[in-house]
Amino acid sequence: PNTASSRARPRFPRAMVASNPSIWSTTLPLVALLGWNTVHVIGAACPTTHQTACGTCPSIISDKFSVDAKMQVVGHRSMKCAEQGLASLMSAGCPEGSCYTMVELDIPFSFSSCASNQSEACTAWKWLHCAFPDDSSSGAVMHSYFFVGGSFEGNGFAFAEKDVAGLLKSAGADVVAGDLCAKKFPQAASVATGLWQKGASKGIVLFGWDGCPCTAIAKSRFAAASLCFEQLTWQNPSSELMDYLQCREGDPTHHSFVYIRDAAGFWKFRGSGFAFDAGAMSDKALEALAQEGSVARSCQSEFSMNIYGETLSECRAASADSNGSWMWDGKCTESGGGVHQICMSQLPADFSVTTGQGPWSKDRANQRHCVCIGAWSLYMTREADPAWTTSSAWPFCDAVPMSALTAQYIANWKEWNGIPARIAVGATKILEKCLMHRNGPGSPVPSEAGACRLLKAFQVLQQAEGAALSTVNTSKLESDHSLNCKDVASAVPESTAPMAAGSTGGSGGGSMESMVKPQTAMVGGSGASDPSMRSTTASKSAPMSAWFVSPIMVNFVLAAWLIMLCTLFEDSNCAAHTPA
Repeated sequence: PNTASSRARPRFPRAMVASNPSIWSTTLPLVALLGWNTVHVIGAACPTTHQTACGTCPSIISDKFSVDAKMQVVGHRSMKCAEQGLASLMSAGCPEGSCYTMVELDIPFSFSSCASNQSEACTAWKWLHCAFPDDSSSGAVMHSYFFVGGSFEGNGFAFAEKDVAGLLKSAGADVVAGDLCAKKFPQAASVATGLWQKGASKGIVLFGWDGCPCTAIAKSRFAAASLCFEQLTWQNPSSELMDYLQCREGDPTHHSFVYIRDAAGFWKFRGSGFAFDAGAMSDKALEALAQEGSVARSCQSEFSMNIYGETLSECRAASADSNGSWMWDGKCTESGGGVHQICMSQLPADFSVTTGQGPWSKDRANQRHCVCIGAWSLYMTREADPAWTTSSAWPFCDAVPMSALTAQYIANWKEWNGIPARIAVGATKILEKCLMHRNGPGSPVPSEAGACRLLKAFQVLQQAEGAALSTVNTSKLESDHSLNCKDVASAVPESTAPMAAGSTGGSGGGSMESMVKPQTAMVGGSGASDPSMRSTTASKSAPMSAWFVSPIMVNFVLAAWLIMLCTLFEDSNCAAHTPA
């Protein structure tokens, strides 16, 4: 069972040849075209192990495993360890089929579940664990086994930590040149390339899923250090852009991706947002990365300014208060999750119940609190509805970040936990209330410049949203508040402005096709060239000249012919005649 597969010339039953003497005149030219050595007899093979007490491996493994294979994987494809190992293969240019094969086992999540289970999959897993006991991670037996040239190289997690490209090269595996992930996700690759180009003047590029705290951690850390960065985030947890970046970096567990240029000017992946948490990376280490990449400083950020275009204030009124849903610095700058970006001056006691939550706001009544954009919008919607009774509610406008009025969060204004809200009410109330007072009745009015920047930010939001906000007359509001905004510039950062007509994307999870034009860029030390970044639309059809008869096609057809021939004559040894 531990020997390599044997090879044999094809045989036909004697009776078949005797009764059909013309068979060779038909078959020999085809066999000659196929080549004798392409027809194999598949012998049982078990992975080589130094453990002597495990016995022979189950047939579910030996029937498919080959000690001659350059790269093989055994295990459950959908488990995290397997996903990470397979992603590292893809990143190294090793696609399934031509470079590696997989023996799939439908094994349970916990190894202990197989203790008394005698199913084929459990029996195979128990044999694998016996033969390769170094298969655990954090004390748990993993679900994948990676073999290079027949030698065990670890579970998926351990394998991904190795020099995968080097292992494949030493084994002579059939790797594919170029960015295999870009070929698999051409549209997403072009979007990423465009953002790397756009972020060249800043030095940091951040991609991230809004639902992961890692994205907010990176944003907050860069803003606190006054580091400029280009960003693209999304709300869709199944984003193709995230799939591409996970493939590219060989780790399907990442949901955010930070790139900082190295000293030579090449973009280099520096980890997910979690790697930039203050507890994981010191200020000194972050500063070293910033200096190496010549990162620009003091860029305008929609999270560092309030809706007046001034420095954002803390929502937290007392340093000892840790229950206001603010970020570590006391500010309402949560970019993902619930998006707590509206600072309430005095939280109404009925706020949580009115917005479909539990009665938690009773314990926070009349205190500062960061509430979700959607919850504020719903409360304002019900404030305007005669069927509802609400309390007086005012925002602390100095502590509401400009990000709340950017196109990125349009969807958040329209619903809260599945309950519809009206952006025309929620966003307009922020505008009207913050034009009147900075912090509710009795507080100062904003400066003329601040009020004008608020109006201009709302106009940008109107442009992005369209019909729902079209009835708000900002010119009349300017006149009613005796403002002259003609010479006041908008404070909305360029990166948060709406995209041109016909373009979609950003955090809305829509199409990314027209966001950028694919060009060449240096990423991770290698150029991502135009040919590998064609749009999926352009690649749907191929010219007729592409349909030619290749040797591979001929071999495939002839192999199928042999199988059919054997079957017709009821040859009991057919399995031994077919190509392996």
